[in-house]
Amino acid sequence: MPLIRVVIVDDHDMVRRGLRGLIESRLRYEVVGEASDGREALTVVGDALPDIVVLDYSLPLQDGLSVARKLKELHPRVEIVMFTLFEQERVVTEAIEIGVLGFVLKSEDERFMLEALEFVALGRQYFTPTLAKARKETPHISSASIGLSAREQEIVQLIAEGLVQKNIAYKLGISIKTVETHRTNALNKLGLATTADLVRYAMRNNLVSE
Repeated sequence: MPLIRVVIVDDHDMVRRGLRGLIESRLRYEVVGEASDGREALTVVGDALPDIVVLDYSLPLQDGLSVARKLKELHPRVEIVMFTLFEQERVVTEAIEIGVLGFVLKSEDERFMLEALEFVALGRQYFTPTLAKARKETPHISSASIGLSAREQEIVQLIAEGLVQKNIAYKLGISIKTVETHRTNALNKLGLATTADLVRYAMRNNLVSE
């Protein structure tokens, strides 16, 4: 049976060493690369093509969500376990929308990281107990309570601020085609027809200052 290939992304060397030792204590895993920031992560993952990336949320240069988004765009088959100090529902919700499957709090027992890897390797979602409890107790409302995803709302806001698709794509680190897809999805969800309609909608709903 082939080993499950893992890349570790964290800006603290001690954390990376600890994770490597933990992960490689299980014979079915192989750590094939490490990175200390978002840019390095994109390079290492592109070279190593792992099955799973263990990704710290709090990274220099780019936060974990930005890195996760780019990774899923470039390597959609690579699964991600987000490793974080925070329990913020917004972060978890947006990460799920991006395609992150696993969520592990740094404050919880290390065995949960191994559980997360097992679940994610099978294509299953995983939350450590504290996060699972927090999500159960938190009402889940879509962005701005309007049915738009966080990314769709962000793009509507940028359109209303006057940015063209090329500039939005550059600002968010995504392709123009992805911007157009989110714009079209927002139009469909809101029952609107044109970009001008989106701008008026954004103004009426305080997504941008008039």
